[in-house]
Amino acid sequence: MFNPDVTVEDAWVRSGGRCEGERAAQGLGHRCRDELQWDRRGGSLAGAWEVYSTRTADLGGWEDVNRCRILCRACYEQTLANK
Repeated sequence: MFNPDVTVEDAWVRSGGRCEGERAAQGLGHRCRDELQWDRRGGSLAGAWEVYSTRTADLGGWEDVNRCRILCRACYEQTLANK
């Protein structure tokens, strides 16, 4: 049985607790790499983060860790705005 929490944990481990996003202000091809805190998922304080799937849930986006990215709050909001 599929468990999305396991996918998020696997993505977190892969990211090393750092943002995997790219911010336009930082230039193309430059990763953000902000340091994040596990217990601040969904928050707004420094170290807050969200997980973003490059594929919607109805297409199995949460089932593949390679389609999930750990993003700091700023990168997450930018990603949603550019969607």
